[in-house]
Amino acid sequence: MFMFRAGSIVIMLVLAAAFFSGKAMAQERENQGKTEVATSMNVEMICTVLNLTDSWDERHTEFRMAVKAREIFLPFKDHAAVSATKVFMKKGWWHLYYCYLALYLSDFPEAALLVDPSDPRIGRLLSVKLAGYVSALRDFYSDAKYYKYWIRERKAYEKLRKKIEKKVRGIDIAGILERFYGTSMDHYVIMPVTQLPDMSLHVERDSDRQRYAFCLFGPQSGDKGFDYDKKDLTADFIFHEFSYSFLEPLVRKHDSLLMNHSYIYEKVKDAMAEKGHLSWGRVFSENLIRAIRTRLAGKAFGQKVTPEVLHEEIEAGYELVPVFDGILDLYEQDRARYTTFDDFMPELFTQLGRRITPDWKSENGGGE
Repeated sequence: MFMFRAGSIVIMLVLAAAFFSGKAMAQERENQGKTEVATSMNVEMICTVLNLTDSWDERHTEFRMAVKAREIFLPFKDHAAVSATKVFMKKGWWHLYYCYLALYLSDFPEAALLVDPSDPRIGRLLSVKLAGYVSALRDFYSDAKYYKYWIRERKAYEKLRKKIEKKVRGIDIAGILERFYGTSMDHYVIMPVTQLPDMSLHVERDSDRQRYAFCLFGPQSGDKGFDYDKKDLTADFIFHEFSYSFLEPLVRKHDSLLMNHSYIYEKVKDAMAEKGHLSWGRVFSENLIRAIRTRLAGKAFGQKVTPEVLHEEIEAGYELVPVFDGILDLYEQDRARYTTFDDFMPELFTQLGRRITPDWKSENGGGE
C-alpha cells in the first residue's frame, strides 16, 4: 500500500509543472530564435527601380523614406534597368515577382543566384532575358551609387527594423504557425520594405538546405499618413503572409479538389472581383487564409480577439470566411486525427461542398 503525504504531492506537482513549463518556455525561445526582423538592400533597390516607373503615379506611398529615395534617384528614371522593368511590367510582372528576384539573388553587385535553378517557384523569373535584366540592375547599382545611399541611410533602416522588432517581441510567431499547420520552416523573416506601396507580400526560398519564409510589407495609410504604426500588424500582415507560405503548396497539391468546387466561384465572384481576386484559386485561398488568421490572432493575443477579427473580415465582404470558420472547428477539435493541415484538406473540401449548396446565399446577401 502506497502512502503519500499532502506536502509531497504538492512538491511533486510543482516540480512537474516547472518541468513542463520550462520545456514549453525552452521551445518558445527556440521558436522565437527562428524568427527575425530584417531589411534587404536588394529588395529596397529593386523597389526603388519599380518606383521610378510610371507605376508610381498609379500606386505609391507617401512614406517619408520612400519619397526621399525616389527624389534621390529620379535622375535615373531613364536608366536601362528602369526601361527593362517597364517591359516586364507590361508582360504581367508585379511587385511580388521583383521581390522574389531580389531574395533569390545574393547582394548586389554580385547578384548571383542563391537557389537551385530547377526550383519550380522561380517560374517565369528564369526567362531567357533574365540574365540581361540582372545585368542592367547591376549597372543601376553602380551607376546610381546605390551602395552609398544604403550606407548613408542605414541608421534609418536600423531604426525601422528595431521598431518592428519591438512590435512582435514576445509573440511566438513560429510556434503559433507550426502548431496550427503541423509543419515547419527553418527561418521566418519579417521584412519592412519602405518602398512597397501600401501592400504586403510573401516569398519562399530554399537555399543551403534551409527553408525560408519571408513576410514583406510596406508602410500603410492611416490617420497619420503612411507609417508602420498599425496596431494589428501581426494579425493583418505577418500571420496572413506566412500562412500563404504554408497553404499555397497544399492548394497546388489538391488542385483537382479545388477545381471540383469551382462552381462556388460564380456565387461570390462579383464581390471578390471588386477586391482584385479574379480566379477561383485566388478567392479560395484568400478567404481561407483570412479565416485562419482570425484563429492565429486569437492564439497570439487571446481568444477574445478572434471574433473581433472575424467580424472585420465578414464586414469587409469576404463571404466565404464564416463558412471556412465553421469548417476549421472540425480541424482544431480533432488534431489527433489531422496532425497536419495537409491531412485535413480533403475533409475541408468535403465540408465546403456540403455547406455551399446550389441554393446557398451568404449572410451578407451574396450568392445567387
